[in-house]
Amino acid sequence: MSRNSRSQGNEMVHRLQATAASFTPLGSQSNDTLPLGGQQHDAPIPDGSESSPIVFQVSVYVAHPNPELTNSKTDVDCTICLALGRLLDCCQTRTNSRPCLQCAELSQLFTLKSEKHEGETADLREKLRRIEAETPEEKLTRLCADENAKIDELKSQVAKVIKEDELLMAENEELEKKLKRLEAEVKEAQPAAEFKIREKKGKKK
Repeated sequence: MSRNSRSQGNEMVHRLQATAASFTPLGSQSNDTLPLGGQQHDAPIPDGSESSPIVFQVSVYVAHPNPELTNSKTDVDCTICLALGRLLDCCQTRTNSRPCLQCAELSQLFTLKSEKHEGETADLREKLRRIEAETPEEKLTRLCADENAKIDELKSQVAKVIKEDELLMAENEELEKKLKRLEAEVKEAQPAAEFKIREKKGKKK
């Protein structure tokens, strides 16, 4: 196993430990739960009150893997269970040392996300290094190239919109022709009128 793989595994273990700690009730914590600084903090009591002070216990809990699970790697080969310090229900019914499908997918998801973030961070650092090493002339050239690329993209979008507009206009003309043809067919299918009312044109006296 390479150093990079071990670091990714350790990072995933720490993240799982923190997740397990956030879902662990205060009353169910073991000796790993210690007050902050080994002291208790009393809340202030309003004047005139004879009640006993309310004690707030500030604690920091860190989940540690179970030594039995950590040492028995031949029986337990699940990174999720080792990080939580106990066997999950999904891994208790397995018949071999391999992790269950859910734990394997979760471990793979953490690994993929870690690798993706590391790759993105490396790319950003390399980009920042190149920008910091640029001379004023190189910086001006890069900015001009970026602006030209934006202009070309806008021109491409405008050309696409114009083409779509031409297609819509052609479709509209076809629909208008179809409408006129249907109106003519409806007019021919109607029965002839028995009489017509004609309005006499001219000025009224």
